[in-house]
Amino acid sequence: MGMKPADFYDEKGNYVGTDGVDDRTNYVVTDKKEVKQIKKATKKGNSYTANVNSKVKLPGYNVRSEMGKAVDRAGENSFHEEGGMIANMPDGSKKVIHAKPGAKADPSVDQYAEINVLDAANPSEVKGFSTLDGTFHTHPSGIVTKSSSTGNTTGSATTIGGTTITSSFVQSPSDIDINIHAGRAQRGLVTGNSYVLSTGNKTVYIYNGKGVQATFPLTKFRSKLRNE
Repeated sequence: MGMKPADFYDEKGNYVGTDGVDDRTNYVVTDKKEVKQIKKATKKGNSYTANVNSKVKLPGYNVRSEMGKAVDRAGENSFHEEGGMIANMPDGSKKVIHAKPGAKADPSVDQYAEINVLDAANPSEVKGFSTLDGTFHTHPSGIVTKSSSTGNTTGSATTIGGTTITSSFVQSPSDIDINIHAGRAQRGLVTGNSYVLSTGNKTVYIYNGKGVQATFPLTKFRSKLRNE
């Protein structure tokens, strides 16, 4: 089977064009001006060959599909995190290593749910590599509603009618997520981006030590793209 060109997508998961380079790579383009420029070239039947400063590389389908299993394990109305590591293998491939699930958390009490993504569910898989491309974990979708008399909440809370408080988990990467990635990158453990698969708003947040670099719809992230 011949190679297929790299494709560009916007943050809503829409295909916007290709660079014509035969490497089957897919990118999210975050700058709206660059998205328009790529669309313009595509409309004329051309590949977009200029530099795209805002492009963020997506993992290949096999890696994305394996990462998506964490969402399935978390389930609907989840109160814990699932996740794992994406290892750089010597042959240039990527290996997804799933972690043990995190402990159950209550968004009306706990500011965050937690997971140790480096604590492999199957320790025998942690071999044959020295660096990680990145890590991934889910953010839970569970919601807790309590009487306002129970006190202040530490998660994301909304007061309804002054009598109840509805608490949910923050879906975007926390400062803790970002700082942990930054520390691992500084130590040379992580070479690429990390991912939060948010089960509440069905969004994938691609982030590193500098913050969120791009977002992408979770359903689209788990599906095959045009050139895969």
